[in-house]
Amino acid sequence: MPTLQDQFGQIEIYFFGQFLKGRISPGMKILDAGSGSGRNLVYPLREGYEVYAADSDAREVDSVRRMAAALAPSLPASNFRVEPVEEMSFDDACADVVVCFSSEITSPPPSSLVSGTSRPAECLKNALLWAGRHRVSLQARSILEWA
Repeated sequence: MPTLQDQFGQIEIYFFGQFLKGRISPGMKILDAGSGSGRNLVYPLREGYEVYAADSDAREVDSVRRMAAALAPSLPASNFRVEPVEEMSFDDACADVVVCFSSEITSPPPSSLVSGTSRPAECLKNALLWAGRHRVSLQARSILEWA
């Protein structure tokens, strides 16, 4: 019998709660902005969600690609990109949900995203707004409200 760790990975409790509350439901597309090794993606990959991820660390993205190949082999490797959050190249409507936990914005975003600011929270806010998302995780929303 699989353990909880096998089923859900190290998923952030606030993100998991969105599944439990039905705010994230089957058929929705999920983007993990600043995904790291993909600890929040085990469950959505296993359950057949269309998942996208971006992180500036190539080793972390490679880890996500390997995990996706094992759990959701039909997803293309191009869904998982080595790029900073503020420079994500995904199409505007690629996802219904954006998750962003513990991401660090390390450089100013392109001028098309932000006019006159380089504050990390503002960069993230504009990156998420630019991405045209319908829902964000609770922690990402807290960051947006702080900006």
